[in-house]
Amino acid sequence: MLKNLKRKFAKVALTVLALQLVFLGLGTGAIGAHADVQEDTTAPTANVTHDELTNTIAYTFSEPVELRDNDGAKVALTSDKLAIFETSASGDYNLSTKAASTITSAVLNADSTKIDIAYGGSLVKQANAYYVVDAWGYHITDLAGNQMLPSLLQVFMVNGDSIVPRATVAHDEVAKTITYSFTEPVQLRGADGVTILDSSTYASNLAIYDRDAYLAHVLGQPAPDTAAGVAISSAVLSSDAQSIVITYTGSLVKKVDSYYIVDAWGKNITDLVGNKMLLDPSQIIMVTGDAIAPVVTMTSKPVIVTDAKKTIEVTFTGNEPIVLNSTDVTLTQGTKVFSGKPATQTDPTKLVVYTTANFFDGGVTPINVAATFADYSGNLTPFTGQIKVDTIAPAAVTGVTSLVNADGSVTISWVNPPAGTFSGVRLVRVGDFTVSLSATVETFTDNTTQKGNTYSYSIVTFDEAGNETAISAFTVTVPAPVVAAAVSDTTSYVAPTDTNTNTGTDTAVKANVTNDDKASTDDSGFPVWGIILLIILALVGGYLIWNQKPALEPVARVETKKKTTTTKKK
Repeated sequence: MLKNLKRKFAKVALTVLALQLVFLGLGTGAIGAHADVQEDTTAPTANVTHDELTNTIAYTFSEPVELRDNDGAKVALTSDKLAIFETSASGDYNLSTKAASTITSAVLNADSTKIDIAYGGSLVKQANAYYVVDAWGYHITDLAGNQMLPSLLQVFMVNGDSIVPRATVAHDEVAKTITYSFTEPVQLRGADGVTILDSSTYASNLAIYDRDAYLAHVLGQPAPDTAAGVAISSAVLSSDAQSIVITYTGSLVKKVDSYYIVDAWGKNITDLVGNKMLLDPSQIIMVTGDAIAPVVTMTSKPVIVTDAKKTIEVTFTGNEPIVLNSTDVTLTQGTKVFSGKPATQTDPTKLVVYTTANFFDGGVTPINVAATFADYSGNLTPFTGQIKVDTIAPAAVTGVTSLVNADGSVTISWVNPPAGTFSGVRLVRVGDFTVSLSATVETFTDNTTQKGNTYSYSIVTFDEAGNETAISAFTVTVPAPVVAAAVSDTTSYVAPTDTNTNTGTDTAVKANVTNDDKASTDDSGFPVWGIILLIILALVGGYLIWNQKPALEPVARVETKKKTTTTKKK
């Protein structure tokens, strides 16, 4: 018995030991498996691509990345935390080499393995340049916190640009414009070649030079003079900085073909990296010469030579812009000579000349005009002409009539003198107003008149010279409005009796009734209101009679009864 118990106990002990060994083996295997996981200590790497045309930079990483601060805390990756730095060919850089171009956006893709960066400005220089994008003060790490280390794989090179800009020029003498078109964007720099000038100063820094004088100065001769009589008024740089439109005053046309150059003397026209534009034949402006004298015509109204007429105006018109070559215009009548002075010239093809004093001897002797004009090329045109003197007044209007309209306005009509003998008419309402009318108008309606008033009018004819003829004033009376007499409400009428008579004859009765009263009478002339009154009276009387109580008959009956009673007592 005891032996059997010992055997059973030994089996249980062996079983427990086996289970423990199995458990320890499994546990050892789990621990061993956990110990096989390697810690991530590998730093991420990156490759970079750059596109200057689109101003973009892209970094592609070997694994997902994130941005952390110096304490290791994760922060959002935004464009303000990144910057472009210029490096050496070996990749060295520091804060002082930060590029002028600024990052405008930085986008980390969905799996955090790529950053797309956009920037403003240009990274191109005259020589090859090297750049890197860095989060200064922050760290780009993988998800385990391993910091990405600097590498030449993160540095990108931008090819240098040593090609100077070139330009072509177009000129429009009529519009007074010169347009330069450049092969690339340009800017104006100071004499140091570094300071970039604001485009608003271009007009004051640019000038138009005669080509030969300009080239002579380049060869060491004295400084060139700008083109005579010409000045730049504006210079506008296009939004893409690849063209400049220059406007100027004056003329570049000469009698012979001429050549000009626009330049910013003492300054530099460069591309964006500083390459200075050099003089090229394509930048020279050629203006075709003009040896043809201008054609000039004169217009002037006939004048009256009187003391009251002290100003004579003459307009000269050219088929091209003209100037007065002589100091003034000479006007002569008989033995008297006067010089006309030019007025301000607003249209280059027109010149207005006027006199300011009366020197003429009167009469109808024409005034002779003499002057010499020149175009912008210097071609001269002598000119002579005459101004007609007119002292004859035109005929007066005839057949004047006036009509007062129902609304109180007044229409005046007349007959003009023969066409061509006068310029127009003036209708005058004396003391009130004057209206100028053309030579074809022969009627006028005055709508400002009022009933009950009288007005005085006159009509004046005039010619180009200012001679006038007026007719004697005539008056027009606008009648006052007529007020109709009111009909009295007390008009009496006596109704006819059975004998067909009334207090007056039928004629007399009808005479008292106006047209307005006819609507209130019947065909016999009896007023309708009278008939209505009689009907009302008849109705009221009938009502009173119908409702009246009898008084005499009941009294008689009472007295009869009393008599009967007395008789019985007896």
